[in-house]
Amino acid sequence: MVRIIELPKMQDTRGILSFIEEGSNIPFKIEQTLWISGENTLNKSMGFAFKSAASFIVALTGNTNVAVSDGTIQKNYHLRDASCGLYLPEMTWCSFNSVAKDYFFLILASIIIKPEDIFYSYNTFQKQIFRHA
Repeated sequence: MVRIIELPKMQDTRGILSFIEEGSNIPFKIEQTLWISGENTLNKSMGFAFKSAASFIVALTGNTNVAVSDGTIQKNYHLRDASCGLYLPEMTWCSFNSVAKDYFFLILASIIIKPEDIFYSYNTFQKQIFRHA
């Protein structure tokens, strides 16, 4: 089930320290770390779904709205800072909207992702969902 997970944080005069621990605050073993970054507004059409990987997305810098879909129902989430992340089960489409300038999004995956493990087109993703329904 897609959900926002609040991350532990320790704060003092130097700033905030947050952390992620597999098996503790994310429900899978981390096999790969990926990231998306840029200096300009992210292309609104940028979306993807991992075929066989659960993932966890954290906005380390910047913030964004993330639209997620299981192929039929769409829901929106807001990633405001590095104190929370978005858990996505496998076969969940996500696209980034209203991305802040100078963004850096960390993505943790439950398997090692290869290009053929990713849907880049929502239509292709949806066809695959309905084929197995």
